[in-house]
Amino acid sequence: GCKKNDYRLKISYIYEDEDTITKQIEEIQYSDCAGIILLGTEMESGDLKPFLNLPIPVVLLDAYFENLDCNYVVPNNRQGAYLATDYLISRRMKQPGYLQSAYPLRNFSERLEGFYHAVHDNGMSRSRCIIHQLSPTIDGAMADMLAIIDRGDALADCYFADNDLIAIGTIKALRLR
Repeated sequence: GCKKNDYRLKISYIYEDEDTITKQIEEIQYSDCAGIILLGTEMESGDLKPFLNLPIPVVLLDAYFENLDCNYVVPNNRQGAYLATDYLISRRMKQPGYLQSAYPLRNFSERLEGFYHAVHDNGMSRSRCIIHQLSPTIDGAMADMLAIIDRGDALADCYFADNDLIAIGTIKALRLR
C-alpha cells in the first residue's frame, strides 16, 4: 500500500535504553518523516510522551492512555477472548484451561476477564479452570509446559492462551510429550 501510494516506509525498533530512544527520536525529528505508527503493546504512558512532542502525527497501536491526547487503534481484548473461549467450549464441551503469561500486560488481564465471562456464560465454574503461568515466548512457554507435564500437574482438555507465542510453545511441548 505504501509503495502504491508513493510513500516510503521505515521500520525501526526502539528499545528501553534512554540514550537510544532520545537519539532515535532526534533522527525522526530531523528527517522527512511524515508520521509514525507506533506499536505500543508493552509501553507505559511515559514512553509515549516524547513521540507526542514531535511535529508529526502519531498513531499508537495496541495500547491506550486516557491521559494522553493521541490517535489509538486498540483491540477489544475482552470480546476477542470471550468469543474465542465461547467457540472453544462449543467445540470441546469441556471446561477450558488458561495459558497465562508470566509477564503481566493490560491486554492479558482484559483477555482473562473475557475468558472468565465466557466460562461463566456457559454454566461452568471459574474456580475449576486450570491456569498455567508460562513465559511469553515460544521457547519459554515450551520449557515451562514441559516442566508442568513432567511434574504431573493436572492438564485441561483445551486451552485459551494469552498470545500466539504461548500457544505455539505449549503445542510444541504437548506434541513432544
